[in-house]
Amino acid sequence: MGKGVIGITENILYQRGDVVSKRLFGLFGALLFIVVVALAVIFLQSRPAQSQTPQAGGPTDPQHLLIPRWFLREMTVDGKSYEVPEQSMNLQFLEDGGANGKGGCNEFSSTYQAGQDGVMKFGPVASTKMACDVGMDRESAFFKGLEQVQNYAFVNGKLTMTSADGKTRLVFSMPPK
Repeated sequence: MGKGVIGITENILYQRGDVVSKRLFGLFGALLFIVVVALAVIFLQSRPAQSQTPQAGGPTDPQHLLIPRWFLREMTVDGKSYEVPEQSMNLQFLEDGGANGKGGCNEFSSTYQAGQDGVMKFGPVASTKMACDVGMDRESAFFKGLEQVQNYAFVNGKLTMTSADGKTRLVFSMPPK
């Protein structure tokens, strides 16, 4: 009871009357084990990473920006904090260096550059010119904040972008599931 494959195979060989040395069979079992472990290690190392979200302290890889949309959760521009309504403001990074999104009332577009070193810069923000009853000051601050961004980092699945002086801070999260 409790015999492994090698023990069962060894018993079958002895029962059939074949002459097999226990040492040779033990060596074969050890060699087989080493080959299986080596193949498992090679397979696991060759698999691509499963997570799209970098962990805290991980590298600032611009490829991690390229998810469908980032949703603004927290916003401070020039030291003034703004309340951000749920899912009203978002940002999408494109592979060609373009960026677009919604500022709460108007759609916008811009360009961006992001490096592995955590440096990020947006070009001028262009937007539609609809007037809304509420939130226009918040939207203007958002567009201004994007133009002030100098750095970015991923922390706990969130994207944080800041100005050089730290007075502007935009925190985005991934889309809700």
